[in-house]
Amino acid sequence: MVLDRSVLQALINASPDGVLVCDVRTPNWAIADSNETLLNYNLGFNREIIGKSLQELKEADLPGIESLVQAVRKVVETRRKDQLVLQTGHRNKLIYQFNESTKIHVTPIFGETNQITHVACFYRALTSLEEVRLMEVRADTLLIAAPSPFVSRDRQTGLMNKEYFDDQLRRDFYSAQQQGRPLSIFLFGINYAAAYKEVFGISGAELTFKRVVAAVAGCFRRDSDLCVRVDESRVLAATLTTQPDQAHSFARSIQARIRDLAIHHPRAVGSRYLTLSVSLASRIPELTDTVDSFISSVFEESDA
Repeated sequence: MVLDRSVLQALINASPDGVLVCDVRTPNWAIADSNETLLNYNLGFNREIIGKSLQELKEADLPGIESLVQAVRKVVETRRKDQLVLQTGHRNKLIYQFNESTKIHVTPIFGETNQITHVACFYRALTSLEEVRLMEVRADTLLIAAPSPFVSRDRQTGLMNKEYFDDQLRRDFYSAQQQGRPLSIFLFGINYAAAYKEVFGISGAELTFKRVVAAVAGCFRRDSDLCVRVDESRVLAATLTTQPDQAHSFARSIQARIRDLAIHHPRAVGSRYLTLSVSLASRIPELTDTVDSFISSVFEESDA
């Protein structure tokens, strides 16, 4: 059965996902249809793309278009579905929050003679680190089209890299120092991490650490928040939005969140489940403070 054109258009317009349809029978694969939802994505699309070819969009250097062309070509050649993830590199400081990343399902559409006539691309925004972790995304389909090499993330955890963290923390520290605003820094560590690693091995410990990272990072969602991996069992976070009198209760809520994951730890003392330790500094930086001394106070408390 062939659906009426108006019915197809209504279905495309009603889709909660962004939709882009390519006619692969035309030279350079012209855009046959799209919907308004597609315009909400930070990928440079506009209402004038209908009729343009993917080659024209490629020449316009739209974000991620090269990866999309490759995915469409693969679908045409293999006659099978494909998917990819685009990370546009928006300058949100919480790189781990993939709210500027988009998952694209690329699907072939067959005509009456069983030949591919169109390829439909369905765009869906990713909104959490945990959702990204559940997807099997091949390294060759992950595009990071960042506006600066500084805007990057740790491939293992999805957190911002240390260079970017240090740069942003230094800026936030001096801003808080000059404006008399409180700065809160938290150091979270897995209790009895070495014992856990002995039981479950390196790969098991790393997978668990990623789960812990996702839960901790989910508590630091504001654009002004910072989060970075310290080592194989610790995470450092900083925020300008937590008041000193609220810092300890906030930290306890994060510890409770980890306990609620109920991750079994056979060698933990006093609990059957994995728990977090936390040390913090939350105050207005004094004029005699430096970034290093402020951070050192947190690590010294952790080692005490």
